[in-house]
Amino acid sequence: MLKSARVLSAAGLALAILGGASASAATFVDFTKKPGSGATNVRWIKNNTSGRLITGGASATQPVAQAVIFNFQEPDLLVALGLFGLQANFVLDGAAVNSPAMTTAEGWTQAGVTGTFAFTLNQALTPTQIAASGCQNACTNLLSGSFTNGIIKGLGNAGSFTVADSGTQSVSFTSDFLQFPGGLENMTLTLGSVVGSPSIGHLPGKALNTFKASATGSFGSDPGPTGYVPEPATWGLMIMGFLGAGAMIRRRRASPAAA
Repeated sequence: MLKSARVLSAAGLALAILGGASASAATFVDFTKKPGSGATNVRWIKNNTSGRLITGGASATQPVAQAVIFNFQEPDLLVALGLFGLQANFVLDGAAVNSPAMTTAEGWTQAGVTGTFAFTLNQALTPTQIAASGCQNACTNLLSGSFTNGIIKGLGNAGSFTVADSGTQSVSFTSDFLQFPGGLENMTLTLGSVVGSPSIGHLPGKALNTFKASATGSFGSDPGPTGYVPEPATWGLMIMGFLGAGAMIRRRRASPAAA
């Protein structure tokens, strides 16, 4: 009875999702560092008045994919399908050219960081998750994008990297699971456990000192993104499959009594 109820409730969930879902929230995705994946996962490398922000360990000189836990927070359709706590690889590559850091009331600031990022799925999804999400292409691009004029801010052993659509900054997103209707988009990486020379700081007229950090982050959009809508035939097959599985379970449970 319990198994059959679960199957039938899954069919009800599918119908509820098909009917529509809310997708208006500032943050639609976040990520955390995968436990056991190392103390730090991003590095800023100073080169006189320039610098580079990349994913990688303490001595990385080129971007290296880092293991993270990726969570869809919106739209509801993807959350209902269990697309959170996903194993993913995170790659970030940004550079600031001839852009000395500055001292501000918030600490040290490094502007002009321009580049790209990507979160790539590193686990198998179930056929139901794939079909119901309506994901496109290879269904591995959880979220990727490009950004211009991002800003690193920090003081001591903590900081952040932020980019938000504005007059001087821009960020754009793409995903196999989401559609972006346009509007204001933003990304924020929280930089913790910073270790540098000796920490986030700079010399006059130079870029930020080299440092490494443990990054987590979130991504926002206003209006919020929407999920892809599966073809009607896909929904029909899914719902028939749910109902068929429920009927099979009921027949198996009834067989001993009939004998």
